[in-house]
Amino acid sequence: MNWMRRLVPRMIKRHWSDMSSRTRRTEARVRELEAALAKLRNTMLVLHESPVYVAAEDLGFNGQRVRKAVFAEMAVRLRFEAVVETGTALGSTTGWLAQAAGVPVWTCECEARHFAIARQRLRECPDVRVERSESRTFLRALAKGGLTAKNTFFYLDAHGSDDVPLREEIEIICDAWERYTLMIDDFRVPGDDGYGFDTYGGRALDVDLVRDLVARYDLQCFFPAAAAAEETGARRGWVVAASRGACGDGLASLKSLRRWVPEDIVAGKADN
Repeated sequence: MNWMRRLVPRMIKRHWSDMSSRTRRTEARVRELEAALAKLRNTMLVLHESPVYVAAEDLGFNGQRVRKAVFAEMAVRLRFEAVVETGTALGSTTGWLAQAAGVPVWTCECEARHFAIARQRLRECPDVRVERSESRTFLRALAKGGLTAKNTFFYLDAHGSDDVPLREEIEIICDAWERYTLMIDDFRVPGDDGYGFDTYGGRALDVDLVRDLVARYDLQCFFPAAAAAEETGARRGWVVAASRGACGDGLASLKSLRRWVPEDIVAGKADN
C-alpha cells in the first residue's frame, strides 16, 4: 500500500502536467488560427472594397492623416526622385506613396499571397514596380543599379514576422546611396506610448535597436511632433532618419518633426 500512496500522486501530477501542456499548445494554435482568420478577413475586405487601388483617406500609412501630411511636407522640401518600399503587404501604402510623391516606386513582398494581391491591385499604377523578394535581397539588387544616385525615400515595413531585417536594410541603404531618407514603420515613439509599436522575440522596435547605426552613419533622426492623440487611423509609431546634408537639414526645418539626439552619441560614447 505504501508504494500505491507514493505512485498515485506522481501519476496525478504527471497527468496534470501533460494536460496543462496540451492546453497551452491548443491555446497557441487557436491564437494562430484567429490571427490567420483576421488576416483573411482583412484581405477579403480590401479586395471587396478595392480590387484595384483607389485612393482613400483610410488607405496608406495605416490611415494616419498626420503622418501623410508630414510625408507631403517632406516630399516638397526634399524633392524625392524615387521611393523604395520593403514590405508591400496588400499595396495600400504603395499606391498612396506613388500618388503622393509623383515619382517611380519600387516595392517588394516575400509572402506569395500578399504579392499576388498587391500586384493585382497596383496594376493600373504604371510607375510602381512590385517584386516578390526578401527585403535584403531586393535592396542589394537595387544597390547595383543607377538608383543609388537618386534622392530616394525608403519606407521600411518588412518586419511582419520573427525575422526582423531592419538593421541590415539600414546598412545596405547607408552604404550604397548618396542621398536618402528612411521612414521605419511600427517604431516606438519615445515618451508617447499612445503610438503602437512592434515587438519581436521580446525585443521592441525602438531606438536601442538602431542606436549604434545612428552613430556609425551619422544619421539625423526625427519623431512625429504631434501626440498620438492627435493622430487618426491605427496610430502606429514611426521614425524618420536621413543622412547629414540637404536631406537631414530639410527634415530639421519641419515643425511637424521633433529631433532625437541619443545621449550616448552626444557624449561621444557610442561605438563608431
